Amino acid sequence: GNSLGYLLLYIMWHRGVSVAGFVGPIIVGTSAFPFMGAPNRSLFSAAVDLTPELAGHEGTMQALLSMSSSIGGFTAPFIVTRYWLRTPEEVSSSNDSREFGPWALFSPLLGLVCLTATFMAGEAEKIVEGVGPD
Repeated sequence: GNSLGYLLLYIMWHRGVSVAGFVGPIIVGTSAFPFMGAPNRSLFSAAVDLTPELAGHEGTMQALLSMSSSIGGFTAPFIVTRYWLRTPEEVSSSNDSREFGPWALFSPLLGLVCLTATFMAGEAEKIVEGVGPD
């Protein structure tokens, strides 16, 4: 949902877009956040709990995760408006009349990379000393 929403933003946001074409990609993109946040926090908690070196530091690790997530909330608007969003003059002079430049495709790509990495990592496994591969 997240990658699809951001890809739709790039494709559909152009000069003269309808209200549905403007709002639709935002709804698709933001509808994915509740399904990403809780499962990722759960996977993170499981991985922290299963790491013996982090015993007693679970609260600190959750705080670091929360603060890291916050960084995106206040840096993303700057990055989007400075590097990805085109000026009205650029939109008028472009062939496609898109509001976003090609760098805006970084967001859906990054979302797919994160999704792929989550599936590849799978569920955290408990590490037991003396058991498993040498």
